[in-house]
Amino acid sequence: MLRVTRQKFVLAFTFLVAGAFFVGCSPIFVRWSELAPIPTAFHRVGLALPLFGVWYFWESIVRAPKIVVSESKHGFPLAIFFAGTFFAGDLTFWHLSIVNTSIANATFLAALAPIYVTIGMFLLYREKPTKIFAVGMVLAWLGAVLLIGDNFSINPENFLGDVYGLITGMFFGAYILAVGRARIWHSTASVMAGSTLVSTLLLSLLCVSFDQNLIAETWAGWCILLALALVSQCVGQGLIASSLAYLPTAFSSVTLTLEAIFAAILAWIIFGETLGEWQWLGGVIIIAGIFLAQKGSASG
Repeated sequence: MLRVTRQKFVLAFTFLVAGAFFVGCSPIFVRWSELAPIPTAFHRVGLALPLFGVWYFWESIVRAPKIVVSESKHGFPLAIFFAGTFFAGDLTFWHLSIVNTSIANATFLAALAPIYVTIGMFLLYREKPTKIFAVGMVLAWLGAVLLIGDNFSINPENFLGDVYGLITGMFFGAYILAVGRARIWHSTASVMAGSTLVSTLLLSLLCVSFDQNLIAETWAGWCILLALALVSQCVGQGLIASSLAYLPTAFSSVTLTLEAIFAAILAWIIFGETLGEWQWLGGVIIIAGIFLAQKGSASG
């Protein structure tokens, strides 16, 4: 269990919630993108990489020498490599899911990530969730079910997209575990620059292997890709990675269920997808689940 001051916890939790909002914008950008899912994923990390690189080198210059030396002893850890690998898988299947099934289905299936994180924490570190945490996790997941509501559908035509969504949750859960581990020894800049580099290389190989077009046809297309990189990757994932140094990993994964709320609200505002009473109730239940998960983490 992480021991942090209340002030640091509140700040880290604020970062996590804000990160969930900005990442929750990604389905809209992906739907608007002129490119196929994998090239869109490549540009999300590729366009963000220079900014993370500048952040990393700036931090290396201005930070205290003892911190830099402490980090250098760990070199380029496997945790950062795995984070980049898992994130490449997460983006690949997440974007494929968005364009091959409904956003509701894709969001719902990706919301299973906290379950995978909890299982991973037990298998890797023998950390058993408390009963209160387990109840909170289930509540948050049930809230996501209500939030999706009637928009979720089982359609044979969307079967492959639904499978992609299920795999997305697995990769995202593994990514959260890897980033949480990497943040024990390395700064946010180090983790994001290193993992984004790995993701960019892997996604570029996928694009070349499948002979995917990487060039948007219009300026609007490039603006959408840049917005995806800046909003969802730089700001969203950057804030999430920052928070994981001070928050329990399993609790953070439950909190990220808020992405479903933000995605639903944005779809309501932009696409006019109405939210009924059950959807609003689902949002309230998600928040209640997060509250219980936090209590369960604190008592664990």
